[in-house]
Amino acid sequence: MQDANAAPRPSSVDFVGGEAVRVHELLRQYFDIHERTFKFSFRKVLPIPGLFEALDYRAYQDSLRSIHGDLILAADALAKHRQSGAPLSDHPFVPDLEAYAREVADAARRLGEICLALQHKSEARRGYNAATYKSEVTAYKAVVATYHEMGGRLNVSFAAYRGVRTPS
Repeated sequence: MQDANAAPRPSSVDFVGGEAVRVHELLRQYFDIHERTFKFSFRKVLPIPGLFEALDYRAYQDSLRSIHGDLILAADALAKHRQSGAPLSDHPFVPDLEAYAREVADAARRLGEICLALQHKSEARRGYNAATYKSEVTAYKAVVATYHEMGGRLNVSFAAYRGVRTPS
C-alpha cells in the first residue's frame, strides 16, 4: 500500500522519457563546448589582447566535469531502472540510452582534460606539446565516433520504444 502523502511515482515511460530528455540536454551542453573548442576562430590564430577575448578553457573544463557527472548519474539511474523490473525496463532503448550516456560522459571527460591542458598552456605552463595534444585529440575523436555510431542505434531503438504502449 502506498503512503497517501508520498509523491506519485512516474510511470516507466515517463521516467525513461525524462532521462532521455536529460541526456539530450547534457549532450547539447557538451556539444556547445566541443564546438567552441574546435571550430576555427581568429581569436585562436591572432590572440590580440583587447581585440579577441581568450577562450576560457578552465570554465569549459569545469562545465564538462559537471556534465560528465550528470551523465553518469543519468546512466546509473537507467541501470537501476533496468534492474527494477518495471514495465518496459527491458526494452532495448533503456540499455542503449544508458550506454550512450556513458559514452558521451567519457567524451566530456576527455574533452575536459584537453581543455585543462590548453588552459595550462595558455598560462605558459610547460608540459603540453603539440604531439601530446594530437594524441589526446585522436583518442577523443575515437570516442566521439563511437558515440555517434551508438546514437544511430539509439535513434532506431527510440523509434521502437515510442511505438510501445504501456499497459493501463
